[in-house]
Amino acid sequence: MMALLRKMSPVMTEEDLNRLWSKVVKGPGENDCWGWTDVLSKDGYAYLGVDGRKGGKLLVHRLLYELMIGPIPEGKELDHL
Repeated sequence: MMALLRKMSPVMTEEDLNRLWSKVVKGPGENDCWGWTDVLSKDGYAYLGVDGRKGGKLLVHRLLYELMIGPIPEGKELDHL
């Protein structure tokens, strides 16, 4: 798992991963949306601050896609629904 995290973001740590999952709430059904219990950007996107106070932020929908499915294909857009 850590090798994937390093490939996705060199600043993502095991602590960041634990914080990420602590803020995700899965619905009871297999196809239910996953909720985010932390702050949202002004545009309504969930993000996770990483890399201490250096201002690194990762969009949660992209991060979770890459963790659960794999890299976002080149030239494709991942929409937050």
